[in-house]
Amino acid sequence: MMRTFLFFVQVLMLQNVCGHVTTLKSGKGYLEDNGTRTYGEIRMVAPIGNFLYDGYVYGYYNLPRFALLSSSGLISVNNCEKLGNHFQCRPHTSACNINNYTNCEMLLKKTPNNIFSTELGDSTFIATTLPYYELFRNKSAEGEYQDVPRSGHFLFQAPRNYFIQFNTQPVQKFYGRHSELVLKIIRATEIYHELNHAKIDEANENSKAIGTHLNDEELHTLHGHYGYFVDSDTLLHMFKWKPVLMYSLTFILVSSSFALIVSFLVCCYHFFHREQKKGCNKKLAFSESEILGFQCIN
Repeated sequence: MMRTFLFFVQVLMLQNVCGHVTTLKSGKGYLEDNGTRTYGEIRMVAPIGNFLYDGYVYGYYNLPRFALLSSSGLISVNNCEKLGNHFQCRPHTSACNINNYTNCEMLLKKTPNNIFSTELGDSTFIATTLPYYELFRNKSAEGEYQDVPRSGHFLFQAPRNYFIQFNTQPVQKFYGRHSELVLKIIRATEIYHELNHAKIDEANENSKAIGTHLNDEELHTLHGHYGYFVDSDTLLHMFKWKPVLMYSLTFILVSSSFALIVSFLVCCYHFFHREQKKGCNKKLAFSESEILGFQCIN
């Protein structure tokens, strides 16, 4: 009954949250916190992310790798240790967790062949924009063409003599490390609505810690894919990447504005000076006519 209930909770969660939680069964365990224990299933968590700009880069959140699936839902855990037939885990206390994954650092990885992969225990998590792959049951057999799931994300488990192949340049192969063949559809995708130049730079800085960051040329290409707009984000980005050019343009703009203001003030000075001179000439002419005795008679 408990297993049925946990399965129901998992299926309900995947339907309600669009499958954002990607898990792989890893065994029974419990969470111990202040002397209390919460039992459930310990699961590995795949990265939640998606491809950016036609598959050029895969952006994903640096999630805790383990979660406890209990009757109260999913809880991010870490420091899991094998104790007999169970795993004992500690709660993950950071703001970055499975239920608030957008609090986690965003990472970037270049995907020139439109394929992102990472190891999850004895399985391989694969995300791709390609439509199909070939499944080989041994090195000498012919491959069987398989459609990539509509989500573009799936889990590959297989014996060591199995592998899947993407016919890219170069060819991408992923070998099995499991006791049986399992191909599981995953829906761990995230749509980035508020991505900008600053967040791209921040994500690339985060990626340096695990060695997946882009070099300057690749990062510049990614910024170009995102686009440039007339806003503060683009201006700050341009100051960072092209400081000499931006300072030169700023100097030209300030100098032009200063020259315009000075020209305006000079014109105003000459205008008022001419008006004042005209007034003085009229006054002088009027005074001389009075001296000569000329007067207007109505």
